[in-house]
Amino acid sequence: MAPSSGRRAASTCCGPAPGRGEPARLGEITEAQFESLIPCGEAGRPDEIATAALFPASGDSGCGNGMELVAGGGTTAI
Repeated sequence: MAPSSGRRAASTCCGPAPGRGEPARLGEITEAQFESLIPCGEAGRPDEIATAALFPASGDSGCGNGMELVAGGGTTAI
C-alpha cells in the first residue's frame, strides 16, 4: 500500500438557498410555493450550507475521500 499524502478530495454541492438574487429569479412564485418543491420542505439556510462545506475539512469526516456532499434538501433525489 502506498503511503498517504494526507490529502483528501471532496466537493460540496448546494441546492436552493435564499440569497440576494433569489426574489428576482423567482418572479411570481411565492416562497411557500418554491419551498413546496423541495422534498424536505424548506430551502437551506446559508449557515447550513457553510457547515456542510466545512465538514470535509473537519476531523469529523474521518477517512472520507472523494466524496460529493450534497446539501440540497433532497432536490437531487427527485
